[in-house]
Amino acid sequence: MAIALLVLGFHLAALILAPGAVGQEGKTGDDEGASKPIPEHILQIMGEDPLVRLEAMKVLRRDPVRSREELLDTMQRDPPPPRRWRSIMSLVEFGKMEDIALLLELHGKSADPWERRMIEGVAAGLYTPGSAKEDLSTIVQDFSFVQTQAPREIPRADKGKWVLSQWSFHVYHRSSLPLWVIKKVLPLRGVAFGERAELEKSLKKKFRRKDWKAYGPLLRAPMERIESQAVVTGLARVRISNPLERPVLVRVGLDAWFGGFLTAPEKALVYVEPGGESTVDVPVQPLGIPWGPPIRLDLRLMEVNRGHIPSFNKLYLPLEL
Repeated sequence: MAIALLVLGFHLAALILAPGAVGQEGKTGDDEGASKPIPEHILQIMGEDPLVRLEAMKVLRRDPVRSREELLDTMQRDPPPPRRWRSIMSLVEFGKMEDIALLLELHGKSADPWERRMIEGVAAGLYTPGSAKEDLSTIVQDFSFVQTQAPREIPRADKGKWVLSQWSFHVYHRSSLPLWVIKKVLPLRGVAFGERAELEKSLKKKFRRKDWKAYGPLLRAPMERIESQAVVTGLARVRISNPLERPVLVRVGLDAWFGGFLTAPEKALVYVEPGGESTVDVPVQPLGIPWGPPIRLDLRLMEVNRGHIPSFNKLYLPLEL
């Protein structure tokens, strides 16, 4: 009986001190791995001295596989080490295309604008596009606007003045004005005049008498008086699916017609595995005229390192205060 109890005691001791369990110092095997210090040569490539960084890069190049693992580990440290963006930059040489998903995950968490730009550049550097014959025109599955704040009025210093607006030029194109005529008045777009007659006089100066007689009525018709402006805050939500048998990295951009943006929205990068789907929310603040022409949001897609993806995705947002 005593021998059996002694054997049982040895087994319990082995279990208590086994790797991954809590030992006498209160640390697990996993904790020890997580607290492993950053290698000296990785710290050096994040340092200020360029000569030291060059020597550290020579160390990294001796074992590219291990160096990639060390860089990825450093990239995910929390809190991040100082000048982490320099270790991220080194992934251009040692990383693989499969690391893009992790990079973009970090991009979404990073509050450092410079680091975010660096991540975008490294992701583009690691990405290899496919053949130009591949069709990505059906990549967008849904394009919608999710309003997060009610529309609000924006004060304008030029309220009550007269302009040729974006809408004015839309009317010019629809009324079949010759392109050379539209180009003549293009420099006046958005220029505010105190009186309608002043704007008309500036238009008239750009043409000979016979041309003004022919096109003047069409040019005068869509002149607009600046009224109050309003902005609506929300998310442009884009759902993308990948029809190809390889990953795709897509840059999502937005244009606004018959209005604009209070601040230019950031372009978003989306990485989608073969046959997979991904949804991205782009914060936007479309700006327009209350109860005027609806703002039109146009989706602009580009495959990184390849070019524009043809698509026809538009949203119309009426502004009502």
